[in-house]
Amino acid sequence: MSVEMNGMAAIPEAFGGPMVNYQSSRKGKQYTSEIERLVYVYNQMDWKAKKTITYSLLLGYFSLLLIFRLCTSDFATLATASALVTSIYALFFAFWLAAFVFRHDEGDAAMQSIADPIREGSEGFFAVQYGTIAKISVLAAFLLFMLYISRDDTVLGAVGGGKATTVSSLAMALITACTFLIGAFCSALAGYAGMWVSVRANVRVSSAARRCYNTAIQLCFRAGGFASLVNVAMVIGGLSFIMIVLRVIYPTLEFQQAPLLLVGYGFGASLVAMFAQLGGGIYTKGADVGADLVGKVEAGIPEDDPRNPATIADLVGDNVGDCAGQCADTFESIAAEILSAMILGGSLADEGSMNKG
Repeated sequence: MSVEMNGMAAIPEAFGGPMVNYQSSRKGKQYTSEIERLVYVYNQMDWKAKKTITYSLLLGYFSLLLIFRLCTSDFATLATASALVTSIYALFFAFWLAAFVFRHDEGDAAMQSIADPIREGSEGFFAVQYGTIAKISVLAAFLLFMLYISRDDTVLGAVGGGKATTVSSLAMALITACTFLIGAFCSALAGYAGMWVSVRANVRVSSAARRCYNTAIQLCFRAGGFASLVNVAMVIGGLSFIMIVLRVIYPTLEFQQAPLLLVGYGFGASLVAMFAQLGGGIYTKGADVGADLVGKVEAGIPEDDPRNPATIADLVGDNVGDCAGQCADTFESIAAEILSAMILGGSLADEGSMNKG
């Protein structure tokens, strides 16, 4: 049975009563991003084509590692380049996990009528929130640039009889500002990956749970694996890329000294994680309390009932706070731990002159 409310399109009665039509933009089978289109194309391939792609990627991976080994004898450069390539291939594996999730159906019309407004609300909130964070990040990068350019030139001491490297104040300011923006961008992208897969996997998990709990659990784990792989790949890939660029700009720079130029990366990741956690958390709790007060106390609607629009806002907050915010926070934690370990290890290697070992 259908109910028409406030001139909106007729929608099915579900979950114990008439449900508000949140005017989803879904019109048939649509794919709102290039990744979804690529996943759809990949899922339409036969198993031979998929097998060919898999073997080609594996061959390319080991070929690149062999080329790096032939082109350089420096272990530090080889390890950094290998880490960059590995992070890129981790994104390919994450794509495969997303393809598994997208192979499953999105349930019936009642499920989609709830899932679509959650997805659209999450992406809308993400766009507004991260648009503001982007402006703050640019301002913070400018302030860091002005702070570092007013300092004296930085001299990175020689290690093991090598030559000292002098980094001008202008170069130091540019490096810090750029690494700050790269860290902020990678952290935001990691957060978006968590939200993106969450709002698309939830309805598929609900649909699969009606038929097979094992499939539903696999969908949950693989959707989470997608976000985790993107998160770690962005951390390692971003740091490796910056390290390689620094080796190109300063060929005489000792590897032990390079982490001292990467502190801006951690600052950028921390800034985005802080605002993502605070903004998403406040929105989530505000919607949660509002839904409870209006729904349960005033209207007598059960908790988490989709007839209450504030429930949709609460679920949107769960995605932008618990998914996007947690992913950005995890990114920041991993980046800070890696950077601190690199700086500490570089200092110990500097004291022990381990670069000649």
